[in-house]
Amino acid sequence: MSPVSSKGDGRPFGVGVIGCGNISKQYLKNLATFPDVRVLFCADIDAGRAKAQAAAYGVPASGSPEQAFEHPGVQLVVNLTIPAAHAEVAGQAVAAGQHVWNEKPLALDTAAGRGLLAAAVRAGVRVGCAPDTVLGAGLQTARRLIDDGVIGEPQSALALMQDPGPQRWHHDPEFLFRRGAGPLFDMGPYYLTTLATLFGPAEQVRNAPLGFKLVEQPPYPLEIVDRLEIIEQVGMAAHDQLAFVALPARPARETCRHDLLRQ
Repeated sequence: MSPVSSKGDGRPFGVGVIGCGNISKQYLKNLATFPDVRVLFCADIDAGRAKAQAAAYGVPASGSPEQAFEHPGVQLVVNLTIPAAHAEVAGQAVAAGQHVWNEKPLALDTAAGRGLLAAAVRAGVRVGCAPDTVLGAGLQTARRLIDDGVIGEPQSALALMQDPGPQRWHHDPEFLFRRGAGPLFDMGPYYLTTLATLFGPAEQVRNAPLGFKLVEQPPYPLEIVDRLEIIEQVGMAAHDQLAFVALPARPARETCRHDLLRQ
């Protein structure tokens, strides 16, 4: 998301965080390090959780999402709700005249995502979305090397993520197995954004199930378990395999690999 100016009164840019779950800790910790922004409000459908996070990170007020939309000092909403609520919550913020930073994914489907962006244009506000990891030193260095022709003309790219599943590390992982999450929508944005940043937009996309099984069956229904995403881009092919899979005789870990082949 491009920089936006404050109201010109010399005060820090006002931020409201909606969704005070696991990832909010990292956001609240990092936002406190920037002198030109200030988190003014923590919101959650669980008022107690919002209050606890506000107290832990020195945020002056907490309450419901509706109160965050109505807060006169909140210029930007950081939307950390579950994926199924991303578009709805972001749309409410836009309607309130607030800029939005969404956690991934932007929405559950293309129509909802495009609708959100169109609403933002009409409202004169801006919408950004995670991940921003492509702006880091490692991937920017890789992009520069590719652009400079150091490795030749890339012909193929491969991105892999295999993990036994978030039930091993998340305290409440059920939403990660629902529509809008899973390996493709929760972890996929890191890899897909990297491929698009390095090689440009996709021309064709195909997908197919992998058919792997989880090491441990979670105690709730599964809506998404695994996907294989195959992307064909201008002048090259890229394959992105993302799965919660059984990894026999190995500790729980994430593995990823990006292979670029010389011409």
